[in-house]
Amino acid sequence: MAADKKSARSTWKSPIKSQDKVREIEQLLRAQKNPRDWCMFIFGINTNLRASDLVRIEVDHVRHLSPGDAFRIIEKKTGKHRRVVLNNKMHQALHKLLPHLKPGSPLLFQSQKGSAPMTVEHAGRLVKAWCHKVGLKGPYCSHSLRKTWAYTQHTVFGVDVP
Repeated sequence: MAADKKSARSTWKSPIKSQDKVREIEQLLRAQKNPRDWCMFIFGINTNLRASDLVRIEVDHVRHLSPGDAFRIIEKKTGKHRRVVLNNKMHQALHKLLPHLKPGSPLLFQSQKGSAPMTVEHAGRLVKAWCHKVGLKGPYCSHSLRKTWAYTQHTVFGVDVP
């Protein structure tokens, strides 16, 4: 039984609990003038999408949206249809990113090598690096963005996440 608890604990990943650290990461990414990473961070913490769904967002589904508009995505893991509403911050990040995309890019978050999509593994390495740069220690990965959304909804806004 102890081995089961240990293996479950080793796969547990942390949300970014400090709103100050969330703002610090956002400022770091904006200062680096990397609109792709900033947009991915903003989309990640403002939705509860898994990284496997974030990296599959299509440019044509979001390009012409305004704040309050929604796009639909079919979740890779569950096959469920999800409606995602674009908020002001997501709209701002999206429109900083769009001019930097390669012409004809089908996906919002592409690899910087060629026209391949960003991998979930690379997204995880990015999140881990961002957290490290702002002094966060702990098990952070791409799933931390999804957990940050849930943690914020519960602690800041008092929403019962389920």
